[in-house]
Amino acid sequence: MQGHDEEARSTRLYKIEKKSAQYQETYRHLENELGIAAAIAALEGDNYNGIAIEVAALRELFAGKRKAEDLRAKQHKSYDYITTRIGKVRKALRQQYFSISDVEQRKKLIMARRMPRRLVCEALQNELNVARHTLQTVKHTAHAKPWLIGATASVVAVLLGGSLAGLYGALAGVVGGFFLGKWLVDNSHKRIMRQTTAVQWDVDSLSNLLLACRRAPEWFSESEEHSGERDLYEV
Repeated sequence: MQGHDEEARSTRLYKIEKKSAQYQETYRHLENELGIAAAIAALEGDNYNGIAIEVAALRELFAGKRKAEDLRAKQHKSYDYITTRIGKVRKALRQQYFSISDVEQRKKLIMARRMPRRLVCEALQNELNVARHTLQTVKHTAHAKPWLIGATASVVAVLLGGSLAGLYGALAGVVGGFFLGKWLVDNSHKRIMRQTTAVQWDVDSLSNLLLACRRAPEWFSESEEHSGERDLYEV
């Protein structure tokens, strides 16, 4: 089940990478068309193999198995290097974009440049929704399944004992079924509790990642995307 969930998540995130690449191709094409591609390339370098910094962080977080003990460090590393990387070149990149005289072209550039972040935050929100749904399902199972297993085991023991040795077998089945049922309930409860803890951790970590994604600095503001003009309070 866990492997299936990880595979499904990998598939969903791969689609995000492809969408991001399409927007990246859009702004790279426009940068080249408007004569600022060389300057932008010199600013950004290619430390992330040609993919957007936000998507690079997402890939790092989900490419391998996420472990509770190392998630905090990995999470901070991923979004710290978004902050650091964008912070280093943001002002110069914005100057290049706002040097374009055509407002409509600037708007297209800014929209395409903002999309990878938007896609990453949406992906994290969707993964959080899936994790929350899974958590509710697991919690519901935790209340119902162990006792159902125990009751079924007890009934089967009584019926089996009765069919083999009549009344005395049925009585023995009651005793045996009680201990068997209790053992099954305890083991099922422990297994479900481990699963609940793991899913709760997933929910908590995704919540933190989503918050970090939304708080990390952006290349351009939403109002700049809509107007194509520099915000007065932005550098």
